[in-house]
Amino acid sequence: MSLERQPSSASLEKPKSGTGLLDKGWEEVQKRTFTKWVNNNLKKRFGSSVVLNDIENDWKDGILLMKLINGLYSTPIPRHIANPKMRPQLLDNLVLALKMVEDAGVKTNFLKTGHLVDSDTKMILGMIWAIILDFQIKGISVEELSAKEGLLLWCRKKTQGYAGVKVDNFTHSFTDGLAFCALIHKHRPDLIDFDSLSKGNKEHNLRLAFSIAEEKLNIPRLLDVEDMVEPDERSVMTYVSEYFHCFASQNQNEVAGRRIGKIFNMQRTNDQLKDDYIAKAKELHEWIVGRTAEMTDREFDDTLAGVQSKVEDFKSYKRADKPKKTKEKLEVELFYNNLAMKLRANNRPPFEPPAGLALADLDHEWEKLSSEEKGREEALNAELARQEQIDSLLKRFKAKEGLLEQWVNDKEAFLQAQEGVTLDSLYAVQIRIKMMEGFEQEYVTSKPRLDQVEALEKQLIDLNYSGKDEIAAQKDAVEQKWKNLASLISSRKQYFAEQLEKQQRMEDLRIEFARQAKEFDRWLKDAYEKARDSNFGESKEAVEAFLSELTSEEKSLKDASNERKARLDVVHQQLEALEVKENKYTVLSMEDIINRMHTLDELLSARQTAYEQEILRQEAMEVKRKEFANTAQEFVQYIDNMRKAINEIGGEPTEHKTGVLATYAEGTEGAQKLEVLSALDQEMKQMGISNNRHTPYTFVGLTTRWKQYVNFITNLLTSLDEDIALNAKFEEMKREWAHKEELENQKIDFANRANELNTFIQNANEIATDPIVAKSLLAIQALNSEFAALEEQFQTHSKDVDALKDLDNYLKQEGATENTLSSFTFDDMSAKWSALNDVLQTRRGELETETKRQETNDELCKEFASQANHINEWISQEVNKVAQSGTAGETLEAQQADLLVRLESRVAFSSNVEKLTQLSQSLQDARIEDNIYTKLTLRDIEIKWELLLTNIQQRQKTIEDEIRAQKGTQISASQLAELKDCFNHFDRDKSGTLTTHELKACLHSLGEDLPDDKIDAIIKEHGQEGVLSFESFTNFMVKRIADVESKEDIAAAFAQLSNGKETLTPDQVHSSFPPDEAKLIIERLKSLNPDVTDNNYPYQPFLDELFSR
Repeated sequence: MSLERQPSSASLEKPKSGTGLLDKGWEEVQKRTFTKWVNNNLKKRFGSSVVLNDIENDWKDGILLMKLINGLYSTPIPRHIANPKMRPQLLDNLVLALKMVEDAGVKTNFLKTGHLVDSDTKMILGMIWAIILDFQIKGISVEELSAKEGLLLWCRKKTQGYAGVKVDNFTHSFTDGLAFCALIHKHRPDLIDFDSLSKGNKEHNLRLAFSIAEEKLNIPRLLDVEDMVEPDERSVMTYVSEYFHCFASQNQNEVAGRRIGKIFNMQRTNDQLKDDYIAKAKELHEWIVGRTAEMTDREFDDTLAGVQSKVEDFKSYKRADKPKKTKEKLEVELFYNNLAMKLRANNRPPFEPPAGLALADLDHEWEKLSSEEKGREEALNAELARQEQIDSLLKRFKAKEGLLEQWVNDKEAFLQAQEGVTLDSLYAVQIRIKMMEGFEQEYVTSKPRLDQVEALEKQLIDLNYSGKDEIAAQKDAVEQKWKNLASLISSRKQYFAEQLEKQQRMEDLRIEFARQAKEFDRWLKDAYEKARDSNFGESKEAVEAFLSELTSEEKSLKDASNERKARLDVVHQQLEALEVKENKYTVLSMEDIINRMHTLDELLSARQTAYEQEILRQEAMEVKRKEFANTAQEFVQYIDNMRKAINEIGGEPTEHKTGVLATYAEGTEGAQKLEVLSALDQEMKQMGISNNRHTPYTFVGLTTRWKQYVNFITNLLTSLDEDIALNAKFEEMKREWAHKEELENQKIDFANRANELNTFIQNANEIATDPIVAKSLLAIQALNSEFAALEEQFQTHSKDVDALKDLDNYLKQEGATENTLSSFTFDDMSAKWSALNDVLQTRRGELETETKRQETNDELCKEFASQANHINEWISQEVNKVAQSGTAGETLEAQQADLLVRLESRVAFSSNVEKLTQLSQSLQDARIEDNIYTKLTLRDIEIKWELLLTNIQQRQKTIEDEIRAQKGTQISASQLAELKDCFNHFDRDKSGTLTTHELKACLHSLGEDLPDDKIDAIIKEHGQEGVLSFESFTNFMVKRIADVESKEDIAAAFAQLSNGKETLTPDQVHSSFPPDEAKLIIERLKSLNPDVTDNNYPYQPFLDELFSR
């Protein structure tokens, strides 16, 4: 009959006291549990045909016991009575059966055949417990107590940390079912959601654990839920031992799976690392190649703003993109080196990246990129310098072209204003000619300004300026204007030359007219005297005889007058033809001459009348005529001589007048002679003589002749005074003309100097106000040299300012307050000069400040470059040392020690990086973007500095992992603690060693189910004198726990999983690997064995592949 019963809802309720059930409760539980245990093992050997139905009576014939021992220990069943009926037959069979029990090593103590025949329940249960203890629990320890404690310790360790679970015994510690669930969850967390369980729901917990154990783990259900109301210790131990053996067997497969899984995962990891490297290297390679292609671009948009934008983009690339990719490259190198070291440490073949992705390939591409970067940077800097030069040249071109054009326009306007100008004097023309000469000189000196414009145009064209056609057109236009100005100057010079010739002709005619008019006037005055002479003779004969002379003399005077007038008319007509209105050389006009000619005609007519009257008077007396005649003749001769002497006097008017006055001597001598004649005349009158035929002269006539002489002298002196006055006036005019000419010359000189100085000031202002753009010490030094030359020119031109001041003072002193020939006043130029001086002072200060800043910046750049280069070289050396570590065959420990030295060196060297950080901040504060002494930036150094640390730390971790792997120490601290606890627990005598039995019990508590021969081999290999020290035990266990890596060990692990076969099934894989890992392994097995159709996959190809890379 079956000992199993159906559970009820109240099956976990404790029975009331006094019912008697508690006394036999453990026995009933044992019956059921042991019956289930026996049937489970019989079924394994004999199937369903052999079953224990009645635990008290089914042992009587011994046959069932023999089959049980045969099934458990493979002990042969001896010949026996197949169907015994009688007691002796039963006893004979039982003797054979007990002999099998004894041969199997099961200690039944006092069990006799009679106990079985007589159905002694307690002895029967004791026998079954002995068999269970020996077969299922004995391996945990030799003695029962040790076995119990070993199994209990195993339970305690496996359930440690589970909430609500505390295993102190095999009774009440299991009543709530949580301990069973914890054991299952510990080994198969996928089967139970432990966190969802409640300690108060005991029935559910027990039913869940029993069901899952039976259905998922093939652990027979030796207990029922109601058996746990007051659990039997042996029953629970028997059931828990099934858990132990299940998980111990599973543990061996798990260890094998873990070993295979480690190799598989290591290969997957390595493959993934290789794939990761390839992906990283490919991405980096593509970026490098792409950037290299971009760096070859030399097409800029030919504008300053455009290239400045490109430069900023490149700087941004150098500041952001390149450092980031530099870090990525170093990380790729580090990634590869760590992968190489990992492969080398695990005796794997070196990794050969795909073509183009090896570190050497990347370095080659990186060098190409760096070369192209350098080329692009040089091209950008060259283009920036070109565009900046173009911009500067363009500004200077426009300024100089504009100034030249303005100058040309001003001069052109001035010259055009001179067109057709009316000049009324030779002096005015001469002034204009001198002005044009100065103008022409200024034009000649303006050629360098055009040359500068042309030079700037050529420079812009040489720089391939995009607007070269436009500036060429502007230059050609201003050049044409400038050349046209030459034609205009030549035209004006020609005009003024013609005017000069005309004015010179007019001046010559004025002088000639004045000369002829003066001579004519003087002749007319003499003719007047002759026309006034009425002394025709003192006798009728004489007067009559005088008629022919009178007629001849009148004709002669008129002819001479007309002739002189005709000559003067010619000059006068020429002057009129030239429209000359004034003549500064004479006060006489043609009208004056004509009027005086009329006066002569009138005098001659009056003389003719007087002559006619005189003839009537010449018929008288002649008494004293001879004396009177002789004295008269002498007097006349005297007057003639005096006239002759005076007429012979020449020279300048003043000298002439002096000579006349000296010769005339105030007329004293002549007056005396006239007085003598007057006395004689009185005598003649007294004698009644009224005429004198002996002389043509009368006293009246002589008196008249004397008066005429005196008038002659007077007229001559008057004429000479007029000449002197005219000469004085002319000299005054000459002085005025000379003064005016001097003033005009000074004005022209002022204008020329002012124009020249203004040109210098404009150029100097242009240079001195040009923004200071100096990015280096060399640049500011060049600006200083340019400024020094400008200051030297300033000092030279200061003399021009002094000269202008002197000219201005002179002109002001001379009353010339305005200068129409100059566009600038001295005040204008003084203000411009003062302003330029201020500009130069400001420029000097700015240059000094900028020079000091650039000197400071230059020193800062040098210091930063020196520090950065020093750090970079040091880091490169350290990186190389890290990379070379282990390549010469050094031990992992030596490599580890070397890495510690590298870390200490890095710490000791860190002050240099801190100093570089401070220098970089100083560079930022100084707004220094480019350092001509180094291409390194703080970011470059920081990346390398941090990657050096990362490299060292990753190498440390890798080496530590390899050291643990080599020494078998790749286990957790908790595992080590567990080993120590187990060792101490089973070291009963506290001797610090374990015996063979203690070691076996200890290993069982750790889930290791090893046969005795292997225990003995362990003691022999790792122990001394038959015992195992804690250190030896730890080394053995660590090595056993750690995963081995040889191909032979992995082959053994495959054999463990396949139960010694050469093939694996998907179920075997699933049972030994995590789901995801199992899935991958199955897929790999299928791909390596495509022809397999029965799910039995040879694992050798997989094994070979695991060690192929």
